[in-house]
Amino acid sequence: AFLTLGGTGGRQTRFGLRASTGGATDTRAGNDYTWIPVWFRLQRTGGILTASESSAGVTWFAIARENCPVSSAGYVGLAVSSQTPGDLNTTTFDHVALSPDGPR
Repeated sequence: AFLTLGGTGGRQTRFGLRASTGGATDTRAGNDYTWIPVWFRLQRTGGILTASESSAGVTWFAIARENCPVSSAGYVGLAVSSQTPGDLNTTTFDHVALSPDGPR
């Protein structure tokens, strides 16, 4: 599963999910008017994965809720890409947290 920011003038969020190894990725469009900084959250409750975004980490906008049966172990990563040279010079990740009990 992943959340991205881009498209529609660089402002649209997207949620993507590949439900099986080697399967196709299904994407859902989020908010067309997302401005940076932006907070993303992937939250798993049982077999349900909820993807959300927020402008300040307080009020959350749900992009998608999908059935996603996964094992108890998982891998997490952060990635950045750009089609415009120099854009990545100002990319910052902060307030990154992993919690086995959900958001805090």
